[in-house]
Amino acid sequence: MNRINQPLRFERVYLEKIWGGRALSNSPAKGGLGLSLPEGVQVGETWELVDRADVNSIVAEGVHKGRTLNELMQMNSKDLLGRLQATPGGRFPLLVKYIDAAAHLSVQVHPDDQTQHLGADWEAKTEAWVILGATDEGRIYLGLSEAATEADFTAACRAGGQGLEPMLQVFEPEPGQCYFVPGGTIHAIGAGVTLIEVQQNSDTTFRVYDWGRVGLDGLPRDIHIDQALACVDFQTPAPTPVTPSLNPSSCVLASCPAFRMGVVADELAGDTHKENEPVILAVVSGAGTLAVAEQTIEINTGDVWLLPAALGLFHVEGRDLRMVEMRGGAQAQIE
Repeated sequence: MNRINQPLRFERVYLEKIWGGRALSNSPAKGGLGLSLPEGVQVGETWELVDRADVNSIVAEGVHKGRTLNELMQMNSKDLLGRLQATPGGRFPLLVKYIDAAAHLSVQVHPDDQTQHLGADWEAKTEAWVILGATDEGRIYLGLSEAATEADFTAACRAGGQGLEPMLQVFEPEPGQCYFVPGGTIHAIGAGVTLIEVQQNSDTTFRVYDWGRVGLDGLPRDIHIDQALACVDFQTPAPTPVTPSLNPSSCVLASCPAFRMGVVADELAGDTHKENEPVILAVVSGAGTLAVAEQTIEINTGDVWLLPAALGLFHVEGRDLRMVEMRGGAQAQIE
């Protein structure tokens, strides 16, 4: 059996969105990552780690260069995942992306593990965001206000969104903050926000309001009122944002059965084989080195690395280095 025990970096996938922009090309000091973006494209998302039927990450370098993530999963999923479970379709369970909201995203909701069975092709999607940058006008809409009732929310949705915005909880995001978005939580990323997202491997989104605009094709985008209302959790309050406190150099920000997300500064050491789980590292500022076995790899702002469960010992260090660390499942440890 072919072993998968080397660090993996994948080719970046750029997605044009009606709400996208060019902010990911800015420096970290200005809320970006210094990415080289395709000319003339409103880049709303870059998919850094994805195993979907329609979009699949391709290894950018090393002995597995040119293979897709799904090919690696079929080759040796145990080396990749360790204790983690693949999706029911045998795919990598997490998806990682960068997002640039130059304009508001739609007000939307995703199924959770309890509601995903309501549709034949519905997939549960819990996600978490770490804010990279936000303008003074940037906002995060997360959950319903205490005064909003299910009846009022339903009526506003069926009235084309009239009166909906005041029912949403609104936050002023700051760089470094984490927003946890369980499936069933109504939400929207507001204009002027850049962030990194980790999520369950799902692309099921139900919009309830799209700010009265049209899509890239000039037509109004689909609204999914009935499906969304079947998914919204009206009982559980939405989580509030978490601001990291690096003591001494790392902090867990979000935890759920699907993943854990944290932030790390300057240095990180671990043993994926002993922990029997993969580690995903996203470099959101600075640069440094990733040392494994007798190999030392340069890592730079914007890089996203998948360290397979079979990798073993690794050590990351750098100057002014800041990384978002993602692992699968609530048992994962962020040291």
